[in-house]
Amino acid sequence: MNNKKTKMNKTEEVKKLKETDGKLLKHYMNLCVDGMDDTLKAAMKDDRFCFGWLNELEVEKKKKYVVFLDYDNVSAKNVEDDMKILQKKFRLGPAIILKTKHGYHGYFIDAMPQKEMLKVMEAAGYADKRYYNVGKKFGCKFVLRLGMKKDSKIEYRKIILSNNHREFSYYHLHYLMRKFPKILFDLMDSNYMFNSKDAAIGKIKCGVYSMEQPKK
Repeated sequence: MNNKKTKMNKTEEVKKLKETDGKLLKHYMNLCVDGMDDTLKAAMKDDRFCFGWLNELEVEKKKKYVVFLDYDNVSAKNVEDDMKILQKKFRLGPAIILKTKHGYHGYFIDAMPQKEMLKVMEAAGYADKRYYNVGKKFGCKFVLRLGMKKDSKIEYRKIILSNNHREFSYYHLHYLMRKFPKILFDLMDSNYMFNSKDAAIGKIKCGVYSMEQPKK
């Protein structure tokens, strides 16, 4: 009986989600090892919706941040060079680069204080400054898309390894490897290992929003 009730609740939730047009959905969840709930899975399969996640994590009631970088209309070489410079200057761990329709998304999954995160983003020579300014204005919380848009998908490009071993966000790494398994294969081919003692196990947030315009 309880299982039927739960299933009905989920069905109603998905129905409500699909009927929402042009509104930022307040449907957030904590990513965990077991994956996403039914509502989020349904939204990710529907090209009217887009899935994004936050660079903030909470570790033992303390806020930490990973670095999200948005590169629009920038060559692959400039993106890689930029991330290598940041890696060396701030002694950062591996850099992960994803290809988008108009550019690239760059990730450093080191779990760091907000001030350090902002310094890294400020020093990025080719990254989108508007993305940085908007995120800083809204509490220094940055969001990048991981799900598909109607005419645009995100693909894994490469990982730039590093000899710097720092505390890293376990769930950011975990989900990137789940969505793009080649990251794991590249790590295995390079005999690179993240040290489990450096893993920051902290809750992170993601959300779904509509790609359609509001009805008047």
